[in-house]
Amino acid sequence: MKVVHSVSLEAFMYPTEDMDKVRKALDLVLPEKAKLRKEKVDSYYGPSIVRLVFETNKAAEIKRMLEKMGSKLSKEERAEIVGGIDERMDENGNFYLRFDKQKAYSGQLVLGYKGDVIKTRIKIASFPANLSNMKYNAKILFE
Repeated sequence: MKVVHSVSLEAFMYPTEDMDKVRKALDLVLPEKAKLRKEKVDSYYGPSIVRLVFETNKAAEIKRMLEKMGSKLSKEERAEIVGGIDERMDENGNFYLRFDKQKAYSGQLVLGYKGDVIKTRIKIASFPANLSNMKYNAKILFE
């Protein structure tokens, strides 16, 4: 049974950052050879920043990303995700996670709550499609 429709990931690269280092952080959860879309974004403070985006609905890529997340998250982080499902999921079944980008660069997948984060949206599938079923499916992904 399909549990996830799609996954998207987004992070910002600031003018002071090196693309190779940002890519190393993102590769902690991205599937191999993932192609990032780059979008320039005007900054309130001056120099442009780059928004890096990856989106997929391919089952093999989704599976690899979820496997990477599961293997890199600590037991405590997974428990925090499962315990916060109500706050992390909207009424359409979009499940939101944020990871600390600096820690990801050092090889650690840790939840982030503000600042420089890797934003992840997992579109949860369920049949029948209702919020209760979607929350259950999100829970089994991270238990």
